[in-house]
Amino acid sequence: MDINNLDNFIKNFFKPNSKDKLDKWLKLDNIVEILNNEIQDEYILLFASSQYFFLHSVFIEDMEYSSDDIKSISCWSGNPYSTWSISCFSSEDNKELPIIEEPMSNYNSPILSSGEQIIFGRCLDGIKEYENYYEINQKITHSLGLHYLQEKHSWCKIDKNGDIEECIKHISYEKEDSSRYSIIFAKKSLITLYGNITNQNLCRMFDITSYLLPYYDLLNNKELNEIKEYNIYGTLGHSPNGSYFRGFQILNEKRDYKSIIRELEGIDEDNEKYVDLWINDIKHKKVIKHSSSPSNFDSYFEDTGKPWGMSPAFFNAEVLIKYKNNTEKYIMRGRSIICKGAWSLNSYDINSKNQVSVYLCDFHHLPYKEQLHWEQYNEKPKAFISEAAIETDFLGIITDKITSLEKLKNLLYKMKENRIQWWQIKNTDTLERLSYPYTNTKDEWAEELLKLDQIIVEGLNQTSLQNIANKNNANTKNNYRQLKLLESILVSKNFEEEYAHQIMNVFHEIHNLRSSQKGHASGNTAENERKEIIKKYSSYTHHFEYLIQNIIESFQILIDEIN
Repeated sequence: MDINNLDNFIKNFFKPNSKDKLDKWLKLDNIVEILNNEIQDEYILLFASSQYFFLHSVFIEDMEYSSDDIKSISCWSGNPYSTWSISCFSSEDNKELPIIEEPMSNYNSPILSSGEQIIFGRCLDGIKEYENYYEINQKITHSLGLHYLQEKHSWCKIDKNGDIEECIKHISYEKEDSSRYSIIFAKKSLITLYGNITNQNLCRMFDITSYLLPYYDLLNNKELNEIKEYNIYGTLGHSPNGSYFRGFQILNEKRDYKSIIRELEGIDEDNEKYVDLWINDIKHKKVIKHSSSPSNFDSYFEDTGKPWGMSPAFFNAEVLIKYKNNTEKYIMRGRSIICKGAWSLNSYDINSKNQVSVYLCDFHHLPYKEQLHWEQYNEKPKAFISEAAIETDFLGIITDKITSLEKLKNLLYKMKENRIQWWQIKNTDTLERLSYPYTNTKDEWAEELLKLDQIIVEGLNQTSLQNIANKNNANTKNNYRQLKLLESILVSKNFEEEYAHQIMNVFHEIHNLRSSQKGHASGNTAENERKEIIKKYSSYTHHFEYLIQNIIESFQILIDEIN
């Protein structure tokens, strides 16, 4: 099934309007080819229900099916609403006993009755959203790592690139003429994976009709044809008033266990592809273009003439913007990047020229698609790795060379531990994600300013500051907000007004820049501010460093005086 062109398949569920198409539809001339072609696609139909088309899939034991087996399965009688139920039966001594009946016990076939149902239809009468809904066998969803996402109407998982992959999807639709259809389709590779592991085949039972009213004419004066091709078995009947096709289809795609194990271990062709990068070959003291494949570098315990795995590759800082801008998918923590549910980059560093560096031994773990993203930003080194990286990664010592931003984060976490009431962390995720703007793009700088304002200024507690101001008899007659309250508190503690304003100036600067760069300031105003900042500090990184250092100094004074 082509999930990008569902209409092309779904049209088979409904009576066409044009006479030419109607004649062909009434004869079901190409129905065998439709079913056979559909099951070759990446996604296949597990369930379909409409006025003219019914299909229901289950797993059955993988075996050589005899003619008697084919005949037995052809007598199928079942649907997704066959489920576990409590009923009573009479024992040999005429005692009534309660029992739990299995989902497929009434399918009219021993082979089907011993199979495994995939889809379960449920009804909760009187509750509109749950009057008719479907569940997938939990043994299947749990084994395959699938989770139901309501907003997508799909059972999904996270793929190797960290994206949501819809593996089993349910679609219901009502046409303008009030005719309805409901379908559930699944990724075939997962169905065959489960089938191979459990030694089962997929069996799709179908009952397809095409007719003009009255319906009973379809059952009279009919011409019958037995169909046995493409693993499709059934009876195709024709009458002057329409046709019907009832039977089943077997999907039996064998996979060797070696390929299954490779898939379960996350090994595929892409995992064995590696890009070439400019690196600093520190063993041979030269800059070269080299493969990031682990087979092409040495550890410290061997020397085959290849570069060390600790050889760093360097990248333009814009490589990080992708991860900064998608916080739902990526976590940037310290010197690591985590793609939720998929992959992680254990360590990266920023050197004095704002280049991102990554060691080959870390880089090669990235999926090939992710490697391609980094490759486009790869460049020759403009400086060596940072002094902090040298000390921690090569000398094995705890470095005291931490950035001002790390010092600020440590200070804020300490304030949280000490339960300071007048400033509180509202969102630790925002604090974790806060980083320097390493590029000269205004959007990255503005985004980091927004985070900084949310953490520092919005973290100030109005009620607590008002209480402190009242306790110190500070001037609050004009209903001051947080920043002005802090300034008044400092003045009440014998700070000169000018000095108090100077201490609070960095907070005002952050808040005003956030408003102009991420708010509704005129284009000229925001642009002029950016030009002045670049002129004064030469880069957004240096400007951010200035803000961070001043925040630390101001917070230290406030902590000493207020606490």
